[in-house]
Amino acid sequence: MASLLKGSEEFEKSLQQSNDPEIFCGRREGIPRPPAAYISPFARGKKGRCFFVDMQVQNAYRIRMPRQGRIDAPGALHHIIIRGIESRAIFEDDNDRADFLERLSGLLLETATPCYAWALMTNHVHLLLRTGTVPIATIMRRLLTGYALRFNKRHGRRGHLFQNRYKSILCEEDAYFTQLVAYIHLNPVRAGIVADVAALKTYPWTGHGVLMGKSVRAWQDTAFVLGLFGRTLAEARRNLQRHLSEWSAKGPRPELTGGGLIRSVGGWRMVREAYRNGVRLAGDERILGSSYRSPEAKWRVV
Repeated sequence: MASLLKGSEEFEKSLQQSNDPEIFCGRREGIPRPPAAYISPFARGKKGRCFFVDMQVQNAYRIRMPRQGRIDAPGALHHIIIRGIESRAIFEDDNDRADFLERLSGLLLETATPCYAWALMTNHVHLLLRTGTVPIATIMRRLLTGYALRFNKRHGRRGHLFQNRYKSILCEEDAYFTQLVAYIHLNPVRAGIVADVAALKTYPWTGHGVLMGKSVRAWQDTAFVLGLFGRTLAEARRNLQRHLSEWSAKGPRPELTGGGLIRSVGGWRMVREAYRNGVRLAGDERILGSSYRSPEAKWRVV
């Protein structure tokens, strides 16, 4: 037991003293093999785990590590996905949806956080947000905590409403912005809730109707989005509607939700730079695109 504790302390110390992400990814020699208390056989696809590779025997182990903070920066573009626990409904009726949007509206206006696209589904939510002066994590914590408490009280339930933490995908703007706007707003069409793209214009629970002038949401930034599709309002809306019609025939795009993300050297170079500056990413952080550059590229843990 004494030797096991000594090995544990040595291993913990080596992790704490290093800011090198390669140690957490298990591709570097020179750190002691983790004691048995810390490891279990390698298993692919498990979340919330870091991996260590014993370079001597070419064996892999899974290490239980505490969950780290998210990475964020002013000007960063985030695709946020919020899911109900065990895929259960997080909206029972339109009153729930209206309550969620009212809370979201207040927070976005208060913090001057731009929202470009959104969709409320039965058991999940999509948001396309840009970080302002307040970290996205702060906004999401206030939004989801307040909504969950109100939902549980209204429906006489207890316990968690949301599945783990929300997913936040840091996105390369130039390559993916218009794709994300289409992907998010087409969710009700893909789910069969709305018949087609034409009917989506009047559907109240996505931001597409706001972009098309059928409803008004003061907290949704329509000018920025429409400015990407045309010089005049009429032209922009025609092109946007055509863009969604073309996208509706493309089928699933898992890379836009974290299922097949592009992790190129350019993207991860920014992440490694964050590590060197003392910022450690959570194990499930994702970057969408070949690189990421914020207008104010000063990374921070949130």
